Amino acid sequence: MIQYDFMKLRNPFGSPGRRDRLGLFILRRDNMDTEVTILTHALTRDGEFANMTKTHVHTVDGWVTQNYDRALTFNAVVETIQDIECLSELLTLLEAAPHACIVRGQPTGPTHHIRRLLYDNDQSPATLRANPAGLRWVMLDFDKVPVGSLALEDSDARLAYLVSLLPPEFHDVSYHYQWSSSAGVRGWDTLSCHLWFMLEAAWFCSDLHTRFERGDFRDIEVDAAPFVANQVHYTAAPVFVGGVDPMEKHRSGLVRRSNDTVRLSPWTKPVCPPPPPSCYLPPRPSGAAFEDLLADIGPNYHRPILRAAAHYAAVTPGGEYDANYLRDRLCAAIHAGAQGKNRKSDYLNRNYLDRVIHGAEAKFGRAF
Repeated sequence: MIQYDFMKLRNPFGSPGRRDRLGLFILRRDNMDTEVTILTHALTRDGEFANMTKTHVHTVDGWVTQNYDRALTFNAVVETIQDIECLSELLTLLEAAPHACIVRGQPTGPTHHIRRLLYDNDQSPATLRANPAGLRWVMLDFDKVPVGSLALEDSDARLAYLVSLLPPEFHDVSYHYQWSSSAGVRGWDTLSCHLWFMLEAAWFCSDLHTRFERGDFRDIEVDAAPFVANQVHYTAAPVFVGGVDPMEKHRSGLVRRSNDTVRLSPWTKPVCPPPPPSCYLPPRPSGAAFEDLLADIGPNYHRPILRAAAHYAAVTPGGEYDANYLRDRLCAAIHAGAQGKNRKSDYLNRNYLDRVIHGAEAKFGRAF
């Protein structure tokens, strides 16, 4: 394995800067007012460098993909940025860093060989916290959005479609895009991409998570998990062995629009009153949660499908797990669901369902 030395990166920003103790250039920009926490030197439990990207090996049977390594510890570096250009340059730099990633959290103490802990446990104290000042950047994570029937012919059309799924305040704003590590490897029936935006004002992690998870943005096909302060944002470019990256020079870049910041519309987190003391809920039968998640499919499809597949993979023991059963149940729920804004055929597409199921197996499966 080639060991990556983060301290040998050159400064890509053109202007002189100073290095911090880990070797990362601290940029000389006026009024730098929002933080980015970079986790570097990712190590596995065995002390080996962890690859924070996917490796695709070309064989006679096609591409074989090696998934991300399970990183246990990191070093933390806090950068400060001001605008979308600065953020884009930083993300471009990090594409060449296979043992680094980004989180929204802020280190709470030591920054060497730390785990991504938001809370104390028996072995270690918390190492990260949600930034108390909030942050002015967001990464919006589109994962396996089905587009099989749309005939999107190039990267520009695909990006434009993803932006069109966002709330109106994002539509005419500059952004940095990063296609997923597997984008383009197995066709374009689904889209997986990170879109990075700068906000006009700082927002707290918890407010963004709640707004996208169950607030007025809950129907947007964006995963809310990256708004958790210790959630990894993968930034390294994928590695291709024995073949050429099908995305070539279009895997990431900066798209300029009329505005450089998003002015998010005001939103107040709802207050849920506690149930009365006399409230009694009878125990639910085993498997009821999976049935509830299936019932949520339609007229919104993509995120409910992802949640149902993740739940089944997470709770089903290895001896009982059946991918064909999961696929059949998802298909039945899609057929039964109310018509949404996209064609049901996109969600019934075999390639789409297989990617959803394989993704759930890799991330949550007890049988694997």
